[in-house]
Amino acid sequence: LNFQSLIATKAARIGQVVETISNMKPQKAAEVLSVQDDEVAVQILQALDSKKASKIFNFMDKETSAKLQKLYLQMKK
Repeated sequence: LNFQSLIATKAARIGQVVETISNMKPQKAAEVLSVQDDEVAVQILQALDSKKASKIFNFMDKETSAKLQKLYLQMKK
């Protein structure tokens, strides 16, 4: 596997997870994303509707939510 195919595979996986997360209730989505790698969680949150992402952040514990929101805002720039 070359670097480009690894990137494409990761993007496809994230796309599948985004679809799954978008169909979950915010509380369940928060549970799932809280245990993901921070960077992956933020990539998923960025791909969601901002209202959905906001609801998910609200269901996370404060520390996790703050950490991910900081990354979220840095990656949006």
